Amino acid sequence: FSDFNLNTGIPDKFFTFKAPEGVEVVQMPQ
Repeated sequence: FSDFNLNTGIPDKFFTFKAPEGVEVVQMPQ
């Protein structure tokens, strides 16, 4: 979720619970 964190500016933990509209939450292997 490093890339998502840089793009959204939202912590990965918070991003996992609530994702911005238009963003697909996909569990990707680190």
